[in-house]
Amino acid sequence: MYLILAGLLFVLSEIAAGAEIRVLILLSERSGAYLEVAQVIQSGLNDRHSPVSVEVTDVASFTRSGLETPMPGLLVAVGVKASEAVARLNTHPPTLNLLIPRQSFERLVKSSGNPDPQLFSAIYLDQPYSRQLELIRIMLPGHMRIGVLATPASRELVKRIGLAARQKKLQLVTREISPGEELIPALQQLLPEVDVMLALPEPLIFNNANIQGILLTTYRYKTPMLAFSPAYVRAGALAALYTSSAQVGAEAAEVISKAIAGKNSILPPPRYPKDFSISINQQVARSLEIIMDEEPILYEKLRRSSEQDL
Repeated sequence: MYLILAGLLFVLSEIAAGAEIRVLILLSERSGAYLEVAQVIQSGLNDRHSPVSVEVTDVASFTRSGLETPMPGLLVAVGVKASEAVARLNTHPPTLNLLIPRQSFERLVKSSGNPDPQLFSAIYLDQPYSRQLELIRIMLPGHMRIGVLATPASRELVKRIGLAARQKKLQLVTREISPGEELIPALQQLLPEVDVMLALPEPLIFNNANIQGILLTTYRYKTPMLAFSPAYVRAGALAALYTSSAQVGAEAAEVISKAIAGKNSILPPPRYPKDFSISINQQVARSLEIIMDEEPILYEKLRRSSEQDL
């Protein structure tokens, strides 16, 4: 901890001196969303004329070389693998974690002993529970029973969602999947009891191996699903609420720029993303005989509601 605090003091001294701050963006992989986030951060910092120099590397290269001297003033870890790589270090500069679910981030903080949010913060990958439930309320009026598949590790998450559901006068119906239990039979037990399924970023359930079977089963039961990725909408979910890579990168650039310019703190506390996107599969909507607003209208309704609710 002393070495981390020393790094923090170094950053503050650099800011006070008006020196250029070195920002290192660590990618889980040099592909797809990770690269897009890095590119948007670089562009955003350039547009803001922030006094930074930005470098990009990936976990494979980082593991071989580690942190170079001098230490970067700020680390940006993009994806769970990148966050885990930083958390394993004995010392690291203030780190902003991106594209990581809240549940994964909190487990990482607990296991690595990084309790100070000024030194180890995040913009979560997932959406606020109240925002997800509000979209269901706006998009599917009358769909009051919300189904969730979870694991024992997700019990705290389910409690939070249940509280948010009660506040909106919705009913949360949960089916916990035990280790070794077959997924589809458990889902089939849950579906007759719910009006809509809410997918959580739970990798043991919602992954590439399982998603097709889950979506086919919900479709047979004529149960719409709100997912957390537009890829799931393309695969057959009714809708997805998510923050795009471009939106994540733009918000991260704003956080970094303000942190560098600030005098009292480096990073804000971990938080959910401010902006969001909505994707709809209209073909699925027609098949399920659901009439709903177009994406721009839903976005505006949810944005206005979120300003009052979140």
